[in-house]
Amino acid sequence: MHEKIEQVLGEISEVLRGVSPGAVDVLAEAVVGAPRVFLAGLGRSGLMARAFAMRLTHLGLVSHVMGEVTAPAIGQDDLLVACSGSGATAAVVMAAGTAHAAGAKVLAVTGGADTPLASAADAVIVLPFDPSRRPDDGQFGGCAFEQSLLIFFDAVILRLMQRLGQTHSAMHARHANLP
Repeated sequence: MHEKIEQVLGEISEVLRGVSPGAVDVLAEAVVGAPRVFLAGLGRSGLMARAFAMRLTHLGLVSHVMGEVTAPAIGQDDLLVACSGSGATAAVVMAAGTAHAAGAKVLAVTGGADTPLASAADAVIVLPFDPSRRPDDGQFGGCAFEQSLLIFFDAVILRLMQRLGQTHSAMHARHANLP
């Protein structure tokens, strides 16, 4: 068991070692500068985006997830954080275009800089991931990307906590309390 855990951690570390040193600050500053933050992603990337939206809410920020029935229209000066390991997920690339047309800023978090999503964004954070370079005994598909995405987002939350002067108790007070 420990051998496989170390293997998974190694794959995540490999991805995160390739992230630009200033990437956490880039996303944190984009979030702070936006009146509302929208998250887009499908599949497992979408699940990580939802987790990030939840933590933004815990910080007292306004966040919405693409496709949720309570998500309002994105507008001028809002931020769309669009997540796709492949950078080619059609609905996410389309959301980036819609966000631009509405006057929002688009920040892509993707596995490569040369993707349709990266081309559609104002700013790009690359979590370098190429599933074609994965060994046959490694994790399936984009697992290492999504796991790295969650850890990257958690690092951004830590930076935002510091930047906004938030405490665990203040965040806990905003945590969901309905069963």
